[in-house]
Amino acid sequence: MKRMAYHLLAVLILAMTVSTIKAQILLATSGTPVEEYAAAELQRYYYQLSGRLLSVGHGEVPDRKTEFVLIRLDHPLMTSWKDNGVLSLASVPGAQGYVIRTVKEKGRQLVVIAGADASGLLYGVYGLLEDHLGMRFYMNGDVYPDKKKPQTKLPFIRDERTPTMTVRGFLPWTNFPQSATIYSWDDWRYIIDQAARMRMNFIMIHNYNGFCGHNELFHNFEYKGHLSRGWMPTIKTGHGWCCPGWDVNEYLFGASGIYDDYDFGADYGLHNETLTNSQIKEKGATIFRKVIAYAHLRGVKIGLGLDIDVLLPEYQTEPDNREVIKAQVTEIACEYPELDYLLCFQSEGQKNEAFYARWRRVFDGFYEEMKRMSPSTRIAVSGWGLTPESVNSLPEDVICAPISYYSAAFEPGSVYGSREYWGCPWLERDFNSSEYYYPYNVDLSETIRAFGDASPNMNGFYALTWRLADAISPKMWYISKAPWYKREVLDSSEKVYRDFACASYGKNAADAITGIINQNEPFATDFGECQETPGFNQVVHTYPLMNLCSMAFIGKNGETVKIEATGYKEKKGTQNAPCDEGGECVGYIMADDWLEYPAVDFSNSPERMSVRVASASSGGVATVCLDRLEGPVIARFEVKNTEGWQSWRTLTVPVSGLKGIHTLYIRFQPFDVIAGAEKLAEAQLKTIDSCMAVTPDALQRLRLSRLRARIQGAACHIALNAGFEAYRWDDLPGKMDEWARSFLYRIEDISSYGNIMSTQNRFVKQNYVAKINQLRKQQRVQAPSHITAKGTREGALVSWRNEEPAAKAFVVCRNGEEIDTLAAGVTCYRDMFHGVAVYSVYTVDVEGHKSPLGIPARCPAGNADREAPVIVINSPVTSVMKGAPLHIRFSVVEDRLPEVVSGTLHYRKPGDKVWKELPFERRVRAVFTLTLPASGITEEGIEYYISVSDSHNTSFYPASAPFRNHTVVVTEVQGNDKPIPPVVKQIDNNRMYWTCTENAEMYRIYRAKTPDFAVGAGTFVTFVAGNTCTFADNGFDFDGTPLKGTYYYRLTSVSRWDCESEASDIIQIDYQ
Repeated sequence: MKRMAYHLLAVLILAMTVSTIKAQILLATSGTPVEEYAAAELQRYYYQLSGRLLSVGHGEVPDRKTEFVLIRLDHPLMTSWKDNGVLSLASVPGAQGYVIRTVKEKGRQLVVIAGADASGLLYGVYGLLEDHLGMRFYMNGDVYPDKKKPQTKLPFIRDERTPTMTVRGFLPWTNFPQSATIYSWDDWRYIIDQAARMRMNFIMIHNYNGFCGHNELFHNFEYKGHLSRGWMPTIKTGHGWCCPGWDVNEYLFGASGIYDDYDFGADYGLHNETLTNSQIKEKGATIFRKVIAYAHLRGVKIGLGLDIDVLLPEYQTEPDNREVIKAQVTEIACEYPELDYLLCFQSEGQKNEAFYARWRRVFDGFYEEMKRMSPSTRIAVSGWGLTPESVNSLPEDVICAPISYYSAAFEPGSVYGSREYWGCPWLERDFNSSEYYYPYNVDLSETIRAFGDASPNMNGFYALTWRLADAISPKMWYISKAPWYKREVLDSSEKVYRDFACASYGKNAADAITGIINQNEPFATDFGECQETPGFNQVVHTYPLMNLCSMAFIGKNGETVKIEATGYKEKKGTQNAPCDEGGECVGYIMADDWLEYPAVDFSNSPERMSVRVASASSGGVATVCLDRLEGPVIARFEVKNTEGWQSWRTLTVPVSGLKGIHTLYIRFQPFDVIAGAEKLAEAQLKTIDSCMAVTPDALQRLRLSRLRARIQGAACHIALNAGFEAYRWDDLPGKMDEWARSFLYRIEDISSYGNIMSTQNRFVKQNYVAKINQLRKQQRVQAPSHITAKGTREGALVSWRNEEPAAKAFVVCRNGEEIDTLAAGVTCYRDMFHGVAVYSVYTVDVEGHKSPLGIPARCPAGNADREAPVIVINSPVTSVMKGAPLHIRFSVVEDRLPEVVSGTLHYRKPGDKVWKELPFERRVRAVFTLTLPASGITEEGIEYYISVSDSHNTSFYPASAPFRNHTVVVTEVQGNDKPIPPVVKQIDNNRMYWTCTENAEMYRIYRAKTPDFAVGAGTFVTFVAGNTCTFADNGFDFDGTPLKGTYYYRLTSVSRWDCESEASDIIQIDYQ
């Protein structure tokens, strides 16, 4: 009674001393950045759902107008409500947990969102939106219910949740262009925001420092005066896992148009040609420092993963040298004082006793130095599977967080005793899988089974992946949601994919689409990004098919002859492996492997044969033969995925005629996955077309069109597998055009850009262009190359390149008819024509000989164009800091010249009736940009949509505009003062120098061809770190052509939280 009286008195005093706030969303907390953001997000999304912009205010007591109360569980008002029976709790949520409850008090109805902590409050907001108001959050964007309800009436809610995993997140592996390798600052902001919305709180970045020549930019260090040069893969460089570099201007089939600079990659990895090693290091560290700080504003923690036992040879020392370890830790502690986790990896490859001994020496050094220099950073160990022996003797506070051994499943954790354990499945694999299509052989069902078997010491659940969206989206959603829901809610892949299909494609299409995306997409190739580029006719079987535990021959009366799988005499391939059912099994069975068992006694005249098998891949066929490898077949077993390498199944088939003693052979082959793939793809495309035809919702049609592009890409790949090797010159481009463009029509996030880079640098360059060059050797007169046709208002512009040194003229053809002859120096032609046209050009040399027709280009010319431009926006900004501008960039995939395309920004304060408009400017190729200054953004944020016209057709972003538009919230942190502009000191040999300014985290550099230009997204070149005060351009314009003539530059200072100064004075540089 005394306790209740005390709390009632406290609440009474509070009510007497604090005036009520007339806010529809009441934030009754201390107002940390995470809590302030929670209120802003609720305001933003409720507006999107209902059309009502609710006011937000701070206070302790709700007003009669209050509809939502955002509060902590330990707040006195919560205590009062509980004590008075207004709000009862079945249990008190733990860390990161929340309560959502409809409360009736004093004749009014409130929705209370109470967090156990700041993160719990934010998750409570997203829990309300997703679990009760019909939203879904994915890495490729938000999905709203079909209809906006102007007077949304909230249902009665009684929801109490605590995540079963304290750590929930993902590891977007750096090295390939589909992943964090290419994330720029805006991408990081978007991804962190989406991670929080998905109620995840952990992102790990693995940084290579020497493996395959990669020296990535989030960790570098100086040792004995030497600092290595860091770099990140770009289009020009390619990457160390067999991907060559290329020039973006050489890209074919319209792919170059989406890129906005001379090269493509992360912003901190471009324009570094003239920087010193130290300046490059600081550039990368600046971004990672900002990533850590920004993530903390969203309740997300950041881990840095390092292969601590790998060192670049140029340092001329060994990784276990304590001085070099100290140098690395000093760098980590100084650059990243707020780093949450350091994950010490055992490097990839074969391991033995010497390996483990050296790795332990390195680890001990890192552990001791980190404890001394950065005690708040927690230490974890990771690697490609970890043996218990290498972990058990580590200090007790070290987390065991291995990525699984190339599998969609993972260890339950019990093998590591009571040590804190994080499970990490692969969502896709970089070999024997696919980063282009569905991730073959890496199924969600395996992950679901493994999560269900998690042991009590498993406290973290994160996933290794490269893509975050596309075919990975449903998997990412499962990783984020499984720890929040009861197991039975998401205990099968069918339930997960059905939920995704229903939300993304609509309820009417859910059944049909679930049947496609639920581990049933057509097989095109098992090529993965870490492998050499295969020919189109090559299927790369590089992953185990199955494990074999035992065999048995059963007689008519049940008498059984059992054979342990490991009892073979001879073999090809395979390795013995531990078996959960006791003893060992035969594992690592690859295509064409075999086992021999001599002297098998069939005196029981068996009628059946059974095998005990398991598989976490797509499985394969085990064929049993007598007396020789190609002998009579007595049994054939089709082994499908059993959802784990230790998920054993017994398969039984009839046998007959077996007598006496024989030698038994078992040979293994993969399924012929190509055989039915073409028909499966054809049927699935028809299904998607049927769904699109009856789907009225524009966003659902857009998502269906992207799925269709993925299946179409697979279908084209299947066709290329069958026919590409036989292509002759007249067959080109064959299916290559359609295949390459399928990737353009399914861009939905930054990973999509990386996939286009991979397909162009690999298959287009190494297969298609190589075939063109081979076929050209047969041409007496060389045909023109790079023929393109782009629509104009009155026809089409056809362009080409000359490949014939003795060219005298070019003849332009339309739909097989010659329409004009041009001199050899002319390489473009403007056609006045309305209709769908196929253009080609041939060369006439000085002797009158004709070349074959160049590879044709198709174009809807003039008014024949019926397709609206496809607007591509990756990582659309959803929040800006107060005082920061909003940069918007989009690309168009379009059959018309970029010069006839125009874009308009329509924006307003949320809730206003009047729209304002601003035109976009074309930056380069088919990329358009606009910068909205901070003065144009209200405290309530902005609402906007984009219209794009090609003069005949118009499209919108979002596709639902103007019914439902894109919104951006404004957040604020203390100390985000506007820095002063940098003062230019001098220009020497085209290098500019300036005076460093206080409070500058970085300097942004802008360039234009006229002196009166404004700084913004259209003129942005690059940035340098805050301790760098000089820069020289690399000599290339945005389109990759050399800088010639006079250019003008301006600089700005940028604070830690993106508040940007006024621009510096103009800097003029003349290039020869």
